[in-house]
Amino acid sequence: MKVVTPGQMNSIDKRAIEQFGIPGVILMEHAASKLLDKLKSKWPDLEGKTVAIVAGRGNNGGDGLALARLLLPYKARVLVHLLAKVEDLKGDAAINGRILVNLGIPINTVLDEDDVGALEEDIEKADIVVDAILGTGIRGMVTGLTQRVIKVINQKAGYVLSVDIPSGINGATGEVMNVCVKAHDTVTFQLPKVGQLIHPGKEYTGHLDIVDIGIPRAAWEEENINIQYVTACQAAEVITSRRLNAHKGDFGHLLVVAGSKGMAGAAVMTCISALKTGCGMVTLAIPKSLYQIIGVTAPEVMVMPLPEDQEGRLGSGADEIIINSLDRFDGLVFGPGMGKSPQIFSILRNIIEVSDIPIIIDADGINALSSDISILTKANCSISITPHPGEMARLIKKPVPWIEKNRLEGSRLLAREFNINVLLKGNATVVALPGGQVYINSTGNPGMATAGSGDVLSGVVGSFIVQGVKPSAALYTGAFIHGLAGDMAAQDRGRYGMTATDIIKFLPDSIKAATGE
Repeated sequence: MKVVTPGQMNSIDKRAIEQFGIPGVILMEHAASKLLDKLKSKWPDLEGKTVAIVAGRGNNGGDGLALARLLLPYKARVLVHLLAKVEDLKGDAAINGRILVNLGIPINTVLDEDDVGALEEDIEKADIVVDAILGTGIRGMVTGLTQRVIKVINQKAGYVLSVDIPSGINGATGEVMNVCVKAHDTVTFQLPKVGQLIHPGKEYTGHLDIVDIGIPRAAWEEENINIQYVTACQAAEVITSRRLNAHKGDFGHLLVVAGSKGMAGAAVMTCISALKTGCGMVTLAIPKSLYQIIGVTAPEVMVMPLPEDQEGRLGSGADEIIINSLDRFDGLVFGPGMGKSPQIFSILRNIIEVSDIPIIIDADGINALSSDISILTKANCSISITPHPGEMARLIKKPVPWIEKNRLEGSRLLAREFNINVLLKGNATVVALPGGQVYINSTGNPGMATAGSGDVLSGVVGSFIVQGVKPSAALYTGAFIHGLAGDMAAQDRGRYGMTATDIIKFLPDSIKAATGE
């Protein structure tokens, strides 16, 4: 599903109105109708319910005013508060304002601090508060009277439905512009906006409904949209069905270079996750002293014992053995649980220089890479990295808060500069490609912030790659399936007690749910 910035959505609206001749007031009516549908889905009987609609002077306010009219046949008690004079409204919002006046529906204007008291009383007694104050085109910080009104909504409202986007969120970045409404539900029109899908805007959006208000697809196909929201439909397109006469060789052979003394579990989880998501065969390249442990804990996994140093990490000569065996494999995961040493960097560098199979670099592989990221320029194969914000910060020499605030921008910069695929983990995992395309994941929850969760993800991504999926698609599909498994684990175990092995348990179920098998 395509994701737009406020500027792009404004262009799409304009194209629908000017090029296709759809009157803006018709789009506003459709938007209000969808808002009504949302309320009816939560309250099948709206009779007697008190609905406080807080509207601004723009088109979002117009949507709220149109909703006030549509609620009348349902015998709801509608209380309209407008942060402007009715005569100051313009365009389609003015049309809906005049209709309410003609119908005799009271419009309470909120023009200064003296008007806030009545608003506060109505919000406190309302069953439903509709936030129709600010839209996606917000400019600058929210201050003054609007700031005060938003604070009242957050402090006094029970249930809040936001129109298109919670007032106060930057639709392009997700930044809270000083203050914003914290919605329970948001109904957004036609296409999701970037700021609704990434932190911190995602937290204020609540449950997001994306509804069709009648804008033709052709209106946005002309727009240069390079951000996608990954849903089950997109994942299902990537995960293909299996032939009846298939054998394990058809589904790829993954090499996992991972593990060290004290961290063999990371290697095992990566391998098992690959197998649980359809990989035909997995070989684990691991320090030789851990050989027997793997045979007991993961009998389905083949093992390549490698030289080790005195600390139980991969040692001198390991790279030569790996490189000489690369032609047996279809993809390589490098890094989970390897520990830190100069030798790890040397092994990674030497593999990158000669490999012609896709490589996924994770965990301690990324830590090694951060000592000299320029080795990526020597690659002749597809390289994908899967950092969390801390690892990303070390790679691009930026503080973690900058990474969190600029997740899309930072990922894009790194992908472009080194011609690699970047999967940035976290709240709304982001996948950025060298060409500037970005994918935002729709699954996952805070319970997945647990040791080993990233190792599971690298195994899932590696699995899809060796099954023949393009690395870019393997990354965003892997993130979706991994997150969906995490959501299932949270539903089954709760977010506080779930572990990485719980996520692994639900990987087959997540694929089944996504593909409808």
